[in-house]
Amino acid sequence: MKNGFSELVDNQLIYLLHGEHHKGGYMRNIKQDTYIYKIPDNKAFNDFYLLVNLAMGSVDYLKNDTLDRISEGDKSLSKELRKYFSTSDLSYSEELSLFYDLYMQSLKKNVRPEVIIIPWMDCDLNCSYCWQHNQRLDSEINASAFKKIIQPSINYFKASGWHLAPEVNIFGGEPLLDDDMKKGIILELVNELKENHLSCHFTTSGYHLDKYLDEFYGLGIDGFQITIDGPPEIHNKRRKLKSNEGTFLKIMSNVKLAIQYGFNVSIRVNMDMDNVDSIDELLIYFFEEGLINSSNFSVYFSPVTDRSCVNAACNINKAQTLDMLVNKIRGLPGESHYSLEFWRGADVVYKLSQKQTLELPRFHYCQASYKGQLVFSPDGFIHCCLESVSDNQKSIGTWKDYFSIDEKKWDQWATPVTALDECSGCNSRLFCGGGCVFGRLKAKENGSAYCEKIHEQLEVIFKHYWDLILINNQRKHYEDSVSSTNS
Repeated sequence: MKNGFSELVDNQLIYLLHGEHHKGGYMRNIKQDTYIYKIPDNKAFNDFYLLVNLAMGSVDYLKNDTLDRISEGDKSLSKELRKYFSTSDLSYSEELSLFYDLYMQSLKKNVRPEVIIIPWMDCDLNCSYCWQHNQRLDSEINASAFKKIIQPSINYFKASGWHLAPEVNIFGGEPLLDDDMKKGIILELVNELKENHLSCHFTTSGYHLDKYLDEFYGLGIDGFQITIDGPPEIHNKRRKLKSNEGTFLKIMSNVKLAIQYGFNVSIRVNMDMDNVDSIDELLIYFFEEGLINSSNFSVYFSPVTDRSCVNAACNINKAQTLDMLVNKIRGLPGESHYSLEFWRGADVVYKLSQKQTLELPRFHYCQASYKGQLVFSPDGFIHCCLESVSDNQKSIGTWKDYFSIDEKKWDQWATPVTALDECSGCNSRLFCGGGCVFGRLKAKENGSAYCEKIHEQLEVIFKHYWDLILINNQRKHYEDSVSSTNS
């Protein structure tokens, strides 16, 4: 299988993974020391290794002594393995620049940019780790203001070279409140988006979702992201109403109702050391309720982070949480339907174990760092990151009086990992894309270093899935052979 990027590279006659003649032209091989990542990087597992082509998203399986022969340029190796020899006549910087240009072309051709609209920051929940506790704003967006956001956003992304219209995420606070006036504003927004042929989804607690589903039906809403942090006892401690009432049963009832209506529901589980030990109980509950195998139901796990948790009681240990998480989900029903997309590095290995397509390379960590996301806050500022909302110094523009983007401000966020000096010596940088931009900027302000510590996640995930990856790739064990999972 190929992703859009590898197809573009192939079609543009610049690179060919197997280094053969194709369409009348010779494809230069990708430099081994630039894009080929050997995992694991020690002999802790066995004598077999995977070579991940970070540029093309392919994975090859071969023995360690074969790697030595590749590095020595052994001409007696098979034609398949000689693809790893560096034969490009471009310099390192020239090749990297050309490859990044192709990457951005593919991104703008195949990926939808995102518009996030925060109509207000009111919320009736009091979550223990909420990163918005210090971001509450009194202002809100009324229905008449949507035209100042929607069409200018469409025009901006089109002028910036994006081929596809943006998708819209309606965020908060909590966008779906039990308030007739606010409900009317939300319905106005959804209808405005439909008239402009834009798809939208909601990031919501789901607590009042049942009060909206009848009106939402038929309006082209893609679905809802809803957070469930564990079985009832755990979830109700972490995600409760301001009245201290638990929310699990009501939210799960609304999740099932939304699925019955035919909407997509993506469950987000925010993970730390306080809830990871009960994650299997939650997933078994989903299975017993008949949700796991539903085509419009999915689950992904996301780590609670230091930069987003304003509560000193948050129990954060990212690597240890991941270790316990994977130990819990390994072998559970529906395992292939779970996602570790927010655990950089680990998500690649997990996809390998589940025979899923890899999405590589990662020159950027998120939309904010490749100018693919606009966040409209109710106070009239435009941001490129949700976590910077309420800090006007980190805004990149305004929208209430007139739509304006300060490109120089956005350039401070939009930096590929290959341009970051602090990442220059890291051979796994195309796994993470340089890490969270907001986290990096905050660290810089505090005079400290920032790193996603991808190696820690790789070590954890390999411990759990190396055996399964081997089983999936053991079609050839010859010293001079290779087996590709993405051929």
